[in-house]
Amino acid sequence: MLEVTCEALWNVSAAKAQSSVAADKYQIWSETANKCFRGNIDGLGAQHFFQSYMDRNGAKLLEGVFSDFNNYIKSLLSTTMLQLLLARGQREAAAKCCVYGAQFGSEELMEICSSLQETDRKDWLNCLLMQASNASTAQLLLEHRADGAAASKEGVTALHEAAYHDHRAVAELLLEHHADARAADNSGVTALMGASHAGHVAVVELLLEHRADVRAARNDGSTALMAAAEGGHVSVAKLLLERGADVQAADNNGATALMWASAGGHMAVAELLKVHAAGRIRSLWRWLFR
Repeated sequence: MLEVTCEALWNVSAAKAQSSVAADKYQIWSETANKCFRGNIDGLGAQHFFQSYMDRNGAKLLEGVFSDFNNYIKSLLSTTMLQLLLARGQREAAAKCCVYGAQFGSEELMEICSSLQETDRKDWLNCLLMQASNASTAQLLLEHRADGAAASKEGVTALHEAAYHDHRAVAELLLEHHADARAADNSGVTALMGASHAGHVAVVELLLEHRADVRAARNDGSTALMAAAEGGHVSVAKLLLERGADVQAADNNGATALMWASAGGHMAVAELLKVHAAGRIRSLWRWLFR
C-alpha cells in the first residue's frame, strides 16, 4: 500500500490540473509556473502563452513549466514517506523517495547506500546530485563519491540543473569538483543558456568566470543571448553582451535575439539590443574608413 501511495504521489503535477472553466485552469497554471516564465505569461496573457507553448513544444513538455512547484510538492510528500519506509526496512522504495525529492541526512544516506550494489549506488548518488538544491546536500553526496561531472543519457549535468534553478552555491561547488561550464546536452544546451533563459544573473556571471562559451549555439542555432531575450531579462542580456555575445547571430530559422525579444513584448531588452547593434555598426564603419 505504501508503494502504491508513493507512485500516486509522484505523479502529482500542476500540468494535470483541470477546471470546468478554462480561464480558471490558465489562472492556476500562471500562478504555479516557474518564475522564469512569469514575464512571458504576463506579457502575452496566460491562455495565449500556454496554448502557444503547447503548439510549439507539445503537451508533454508542459510539465517543465511547473517543475519548481511539482518538485516542491513531491519533496514534501516524499520526505514523510521516506521515514515510514526506512522504519519498515524498505530501503529500495526509500531510495526512490529520495529521487523524488525527499529530504535526507547523513544517516539516511548511509543506510540506503549500504543496501545498493556499487553501480546502482553511483547512479543513485549522481541522480540525487542532479537535483540538489543546497550546497550542504551536494557536499554530502560528493563525499559519498557522487560524480560532479556526471551526465544523464540526454547529456544533462548537475550543473545544468543547478544553473537553471538558480542554485548558485551548488553550481560553485560542482565547478570545484570538475563540472565543465562549457558542457552541452544532446540538444546543444549549455548551463549558461539555462541560467540566461531563467534570468539568473549571479549564476550567469559565475559560469562566465569559469569560461562558459558565451557564443555557443544549440542544435537549432539559438544562443544564450537569445534565451535571455526570449525571457525578457535585461540584466542578463547586458552581461552577455559585455562578455562578447554576438547580437547579430541568428538561429536556424533566421531569428535574432532582437526578434525573440520583440516577439515576447520585451521592449527594454529589444532597446538594449538595438543600441548595442547600432554601436557595433558604427565601430565597424570607423574601422573601415580610418
